[in-house]
Amino acid sequence: MTGPLYAIVRWCLSVLPVDAAGRRCFDETLADWRKEAAQASGLLAALIVPARAMWSVFRCVMMVSLREIRTREGAALLLRLAAFSVAVMLVFIGIRWNDSIDVQGVRVPLGPIPAALLSVVSLLGVMPFLVFVSAAIGRRLSVAPRLGPALVAGAVMFLAMGWVMPATNQAFRQLVFGLQARGPIAPGINEISIVELVEMLFTESAGQAAFGLNVRIVFVVAVPVMLVIGMTSRTLTGWRRVAGSVLPVLMLLLPILVGLNRYGAGAWWPALLAAVLLTRTLASGAARAVNV
Repeated sequence: MTGPLYAIVRWCLSVLPVDAAGRRCFDETLADWRKEAAQASGLLAALIVPARAMWSVFRCVMMVSLREIRTREGAALLLRLAAFSVAVMLVFIGIRWNDSIDVQGVRVPLGPIPAALLSVVSLLGVMPFLVFVSAAIGRRLSVAPRLGPALVAGAVMFLAMGWVMPATNQAFRQLVFGLQARGPIAPGINEISIVELVEMLFTESAGQAAFGLNVRIVFVVAVPVMLVIGMTSRTLTGWRRVAGSVLPVLMLLLPILVGLNRYGAGAWWPALLAAVLLTRTLASGAARAVNV
């Protein structure tokens, strides 16, 4: 018997966005798992088979992802996203170059280094929209590489939200407010790493830690999801592509438009789910139209 672990892994693989070749790889890996589980006997085999199966699943996912990244469109998407990120950050730096901030009633000019540090946080804030634009623009694709680029973007965003953003925030606070405070400034909830936030869940500050984790997880999840949505929209035609290129962004902006952002990052989860369901509906409709 395969057990509940098999059922969980099968469901997870079923929702991953891959092409027909990737789906065959998943199906064959799961078939091997079922075969080995049926032939296994004894406690030791019951432990070895799931471990070997999980390693095979991991290898399959990595192989499919690498194949997609190596395709021309997969590599172009990541390069385009990197170029857009640099361009947007330079724009943010240019806007804030001559800006100033109020420090204890005194307007203090930011200068180039604080402006650059502040622009990193701004860039991460718009990254879900930036990755969508990077994926959605371009010629129509019959088969769009999604899993590999999404995993790369998600991993980079995890590192950025987990460690780069808090370190950048703290550096900015220390640089701008440190002289007035005459000493090191204690980090706040947005200036500690994601590992420290997890540790805080078991302290009296669990509420603050949960809030901070929720914000970061929303952005980490939103980036690969919006990339997949953007690439999926490129497989559509006609009014479906127009809808798939506009409505998901509006869904993500909905909490701001109707004032639900006051509830924090919790308001973004329904918006992100709505964008996913909308895109799946459009893609399913396009597939049915082709088969008719």
